[in-house]
Amino acid sequence: SHVGHDCCLGNDIIISAQVAMGGHVQVGNHANIGGNSSIHQFCRIGTFAMLSAHSFLKKDIPPFMIAFGVPAIAKSYNRIGILRQGFSDEERIYIKQLFKQLYESNLNRTQAIENIQNSPEKGDRKTIRQTFLDFVQQPSSRGLL
Repeated sequence: SHVGHDCCLGNDIIISAQVAMGGHVQVGNHANIGGNSSIHQFCRIGTFAMLSAHSFLKKDIPPFMIAFGVPAIAKSYNRIGILRQGFSDEERIYIKQLFKQLYESNLNRTQAIENIQNSPEKGDRKTIRQTFLDFVQQPSSRGLL
């Protein structure tokens, strides 16, 4: 695998064989990158996110999501990854709701993020929501999947 210049890699990540990562890529903690994948420079991969094998990533993957394809698109939430990390049933259901709200609702991205931001949460759900919002609201040079 190749990790380009000025990349920032989180803790407990998995990078499989023959991954090509351009410069300035940011990979969050517990992320998983499948083999033979390519990642365009300046992309971000969120905490607990997964890029499936044989994919080409040219936009950012939000935390807890799975992307695959050429070019990669967000297809689901990282159900198996977060299950293996010990997330509760309630937390997994909430992450699934985040995915549906951002990618499967009839709202545009701004409206979906606003809805997520305005929903009252507590405990671990609040932490998940904040991790998600911190990522999607941060300026991105590549854009969000």
